[in-house]
Parts: sequence; C-alpha cells; structure tokens
Amino acid sequence: MSVQREELQRGLIAVLTERGVFLSWRLFLRETTGSNRTGLTGTDFIVYRNDQRIALVTDSTNYLDPEGRKEDLYCVEAVPAGQEGETAEPAEQSHTAGPRRHLADGRSAIVSVWAKPYWDIPVKRPTGGVTPAGEAFEYHINDMSVGDVNGDGEYEYIVKWDPSNSHDVSHTGYTGRCIIDCYTFTGEILWRLDMGPNIRAGAHYTQFMVFDYDGDGRAEMAVKSAPGTKMTRFTPDGSILSESFITLPEEDRVRGITHADDYVCSATDYRRHLCDLFRGWREHKEVQAGHWPQTLEECFGIARKYDYPLSEEDAEALVEYFITVYAPSRSANNHLERFEGFIYEGPEYLTMFSGDGKELETIP
Repeated sequence: MSVQREELQRGLIAVLTERGVFLSWRLFLRETTGSNRTGLTGTDFIVYRNDQRIALVTDSTNYLDPEGRKEDLYCVEAVPAGQEGETAEPAEQSHTAGPRRHLADGRSAIVSVWAKPYWDIPVKRPTGGVTPAGEAFEYHINDMSVGDVNGDGEYEYIVKWDPSNSHDVSHTGYTGRCIIDCYTFTGEILWRLDMGPNIRAGAHYTQFMVFDYDGDGRAEMAVKSAPGTKMTRFTPDGSILSESFITLPEEDRVRGITHADDYVCSATDYRRHLCDLFRGWREHKEVQAGHWPQTLEECFGIARKYDYPLSEEDAEALVEYFITVYAPSRSANNHLERFEGFIYEGPEYLTMFSGDGKELETIP
C-alpha cells in the first residue's frame, strides 16, 4: 500500500543555546534502511559551519556545535551510511538573503542562527469591531495548522484568529467573525478567509483541516463555511490580489439565499422562532411520532388552557410563559430573554480551498 507523504525540504534550524549552537533537521523516509534499539538507521549527515565541514553525524538528526556562534551559518548534507566520500563544495553565495536558502548541489539550505529558542513570524492582526449589542471586541491568535501550500518544500502557517468575545455553544451572546490567515515562514500573508456572519466564533465551530488531499505537492484546506464566507488573496507586497465569496450551491441560489443573508438571532428573533414553533406544535414530527406531548401545557406542567392550532396571540402568551416563568424555574441560569448571538437555522457548507486560496468546491 502506497503512503502519501509530504515532499518537504530538509528543514534545518540552528538555535543559539548556553552550550553552543543546536542543530536539528528532517530525516526522509527514502533515506531509511531499517532500525535498531535507538531508532531508524540509514543515512549519515555531514555538518558544515561557514562552508567548513565540522562533523559527521551517524546516529541522529540533531547536533550540538559547542563552538558555534550567533554569526555562523550552517548546512547539512546526507551521505549513505558507511559510504562517506568527497562531497561537492557549495557554490559561493551571499548570506544576506534571509534565514534559509536552498543550494543546487543537494545540500540543505544554508541557515543562520536563531538568537532566541523560537522564530518570530510577523502577523497582521485583524481589526476589531462592535457587536449589535454594542460590545467592543478585538482579535487574538487561536489555533494553527501547517502545510506546504505552494510546493516549495517549506511549511506555511495557517492561523485562526478568534475575537475576544468568542463563545462556546453553552454561552449566549454575539461574537465577532472568525478569521483564518495563511503566512509564510517570513511573515508574508498569502490569503485571509473571513468566515462571515453565519459562522459563530468559538472553540467548536471552525475546525480547519490542512493536508495535501489530492497529492499534487500543495496542501489544501477544508473548512465549514456559510453564506458570507469570503476569501481575500494577496500579492507578495501585501496588496489585494482578489476578493471573492464562496460559490453558493445552485439549489440555495434558487431559494433566494445570498451572501447578504444574516442568520444570527437577536432576542426578538428567538421569540419569533419560538412563536412559530409553538403555532405549529401539532405538526412537529416529534409530536406526531408521540415523542413529545400533544400540548405545550403538558410540557410545562400546567393546566390545559389553549386550543390547537394556537392563534398568534396564544402562541405569544405561551412563549412569554416559557421564557419568564418556566425556564427560570428549571434553572436560575436560564435567561432566555437574552438569548442572542446563535445561528440555529440557515445553510452550512463544506468548502475546499487550494493552497493559494482559490476555492475548489463548495458542497452542502
């Protein structure tokens, strides 16, 4: 059985420590020949500092250079185990191009030393806003995934921004929009996905899956979307290359659904929703199946008072009872008069985006 793998570069990093410069890099599956009690066996590695060979590593993909300094430059070269021989000298190149460059002779990139034990990637924080309830919010980095979206052998970083008022399903209230960015290792933003008003922001609403699904060497992203979800793609200088909403399925366009639709409920919307539910109580499939009582009075444990189907006035009276009397009697935490910010109806989709941010397909 063939296993699909990412085609990544060596991924060499050099980090300054109190004991010298620590190096770490990737081992490719094609370089392995077996295993022993300490791990995989196969390829050995020659380590270079400032184009000078300093070590042969035969049992690891890590190396600590005790004489390393923050000004040094490093690369590694793979050689078959036990077959070390002459290796090509690297071509003369400028070392001012950035933290990593790839050589043409098969060695890894030449990398500079990180002065800190991590790498800072500059990001572009989205602008905050104000909810319909007048509450201000701002954005903070939340989840992240990685994938080689452009096929250069290096990971790009797919970052989710959550507003400060993001809520899980157990909490009422409006939220700001969820936003997903894609950045390169140096902080170039490739695209930004605004999930739109109809995807609530919270821990369990936006799970974005990043993987090279079609095996073309470039990772895609799959994510739940809705009317109003919009992708913005950028040029290398940060200007906007394109802006486009996802493609609404034909059946929804025929029904009149547009990207201007907003399914986020207000407290008034919620009352209206309950009123419609109560007026059609006898037609509800759970009532007809005998799973729910025939009357709302029986649900609430009160004497029978209304005729069914309910009139608008009677439905509104029962909604008022449900919100102000019955629900609080069940729990002091039930404040359904402030039930707002949820999306309990309206279409949801699954959209697949290519690594460059172009929409591949949207399905219900």
